[in-house]
Amino acid sequence: MVRLPAEFSKNKKPRVLPLVDALKDIIQRRIKARGVICPYIFHRKGKQIKLFRRGFNTAVKTAALAGLVPHDMRRSAVRNYRKGGLSETEGIMLSGHKTRSVYDRYNIIDEENSREAMKRAQEYLKQQKGRKVIPLKRYA
Repeated sequence: MVRLPAEFSKNKKPRVLPLVDALKDIIQRRIKARGVICPYIFHRKGKQIKLFRRGFNTAVKTAALAGLVPHDMRRSAVRNYRKGGLSETEGIMLSGHKTRSVYDRYNIIDEENSREAMKRAQEYLKQQKGRKVIPLKRYA
């Protein structure tokens, strides 16, 4: 678990971020690699990275992901939370969004998501036994 103090949080509220799997491995490797003297997990030759954008752009170029912006990753995370079956409350907690409306802005549903949702709805209806379609009365 990483405890983020309020001053390091975009919404100025402290957060706890659980570290599991690949993310946990990355952070553990960085802690081992930083040395005893360096207080930073991510650094440039032991010095604090002051300009996030420059480091981010270098990483994007190295990974051959031209055009990627930081919010693309946040948007992908929110979509992955939804596709992974997390509740909205859990997704908001992990993403650090302050309000539901901001979280919803990142929760973009594409055509493939809509198609899968319709398939699930149709499967549900096929499983219903003894259901009948009841015609609506027409009012003149």
